Amino acid sequence: MITRKQALGGLAAGALIVITASWLWWQHRTPALPPVPQTPIVALPQGLQAPDAVIATPDLASLPHALLSLPLANKVLTEDMVDYYEHHPDRLGIEGSLRRIAYEHDLTLQDRLLARLLAQPAEVAFWKSDDGRLGHWLIRMRRDALSSALSWLAKVALSDSQLKAEGEIKVGNSTEPIYRLEYGAGESLLLVSHGPQLLVMSDDALLNGDRLGDSADWAPLLGKMLTDHSANPLLQSFGVQASAQGNTLAVSTRYLSFGYQQLFSTVRALRADFSAEAWSTHVLLDGKHAWDAKPLFDAAPSKAALCLSAPVEWARLAPSSKAAGIEAGWLTQLDPTAAICWYPDASLYSPLLLARTRQPGQFAQHAQQLFDWLVATQGDNAEDAPAPSTPAAQRWQRRVAAVDGELSDAQGRYFNVSLASAGDTIVFSPSAQLVDLALQVQARKYPALSDQFDANAQLQGYSNPAALSQLLQKSVMATLPGKEQQPLLRQAAVTYLLPHVKAIGEFKPLQWRVQTGADSRQPLHWDDLLWQDAP
Repeated sequence: MITRKQALGGLAAGALIVITASWLWWQHRTPALPPVPQTPIVALPQGLQAPDAVIATPDLASLPHALLSLPLANKVLTEDMVDYYEHHPDRLGIEGSLRRIAYEHDLTLQDRLLARLLAQPAEVAFWKSDDGRLGHWLIRMRRDALSSALSWLAKVALSDSQLKAEGEIKVGNSTEPIYRLEYGAGESLLLVSHGPQLLVMSDDALLNGDRLGDSADWAPLLGKMLTDHSANPLLQSFGVQASAQGNTLAVSTRYLSFGYQQLFSTVRALRADFSAEAWSTHVLLDGKHAWDAKPLFDAAPSKAALCLSAPVEWARLAPSSKAAGIEAGWLTQLDPTAAICWYPDASLYSPLLLARTRQPGQFAQHAQQLFDWLVATQGDNAEDAPAPSTPAAQRWQRRVAAVDGELSDAQGRYFNVSLASAGDTIVFSPSAQLVDLALQVQARKYPALSDQFDANAQLQGYSNPAALSQLLQKSVMATLPGKEQQPLLRQAAVTYLLPHVKAIGEFKPLQWRVQTGADSRQPLHWDDLLWQDAP
């Protein structure tokens, strides 16, 4: 079960990936990539799970190098990333297995076969596995570099312990065998080819009828991918197509949000198009949902590390509202935009959430009951804490014991979880300190985040790399075991991870906004993410 802490950590990690990539583009920007022709977004057949991420690249082997071609990417990612993928245990294990098979069966194997196979256009789809990683994947590529090896698969599969026939799949009017190649310590992958096309799968998740969809429905789709050399239904589910001009990476917010995407279901995915020369970033929106986060940033305290906003469908919380014993009608009075901000003086697990209501009085009627349901008092891990209210603001606060709490006393670690409303603004955080600051902003006793922006600025997000680096460094050190428990792990993180996290702090602050894209007339469409230096 995903905890709230894991969800917030996942949101931060996903945001960090996108923000870091965009910093690299903005700080070393060049003329933009040629526009990618718009591809219709076509849903997969009912019952099939769409990928959580896709990649289209003209050269799979050079994908890590394409990232490092930007000077500032070298600062954050370094050549260690390329070395990691080129010497990954799985890659070495596959090469070793192929060489053993060739040797024992007196077959000729080209030198650097795997490198030759990867150095060509490829389309990759990923699905989330049970451990939270993008552990299930499928690659479509041309079989040219593997043609000689594939010719002896059927013969070898009859007598080899690591290469076996795993069944067959119908392709057009014929059938093609599926082979399983075992490598490493209990790892394996599946291969099936037809004509010039080759599909490589990480496992049989698409063929055994598990949670990704029924195998009887996947089989014709995979067969189509082997016969139709242009269309790739997996990429089309994102409206993405392969391009010889550069690489495309798209990730669904369903994956990045750790199950909370239903709250902002209109934001469907994030995409980056990049080559060695240029970057562009985009957001996939469902419906025409232009939103402006500046009113929320008017209520957010200054000195934030990262602030994100999104259109929110509050009506989806109706079941939760009823579970709390509150009629769901009050949800319609909430503005359809929310924001979340992280601050370097708090923890990664205690951001500040901001929303607005058109009827403050109605919210105040339900706030105590809502807070009691959100921050339950059952057991010995929670107790009410002093939370003074004023005529201008109401506040509810509760001490919640937690192993990772940001505060501590003789009784252990804990959070001071706080909810407050002031005027039309609602703020919530596991950190009472952040709620204090937000209320001071409302009382004009503390600067707001928006004070540093132009009065007419329309924006959806802000990042301060120096503050974000500070927050992440603190979170890394807090997560690591003590020196006495796992000294080697701690030293490895300090030596190899922290320098990359610190490097983020060398970038300039950024703000970004969404600009209507060329296909915004369609209900599901890609809009552009535009970035500019922030004050």
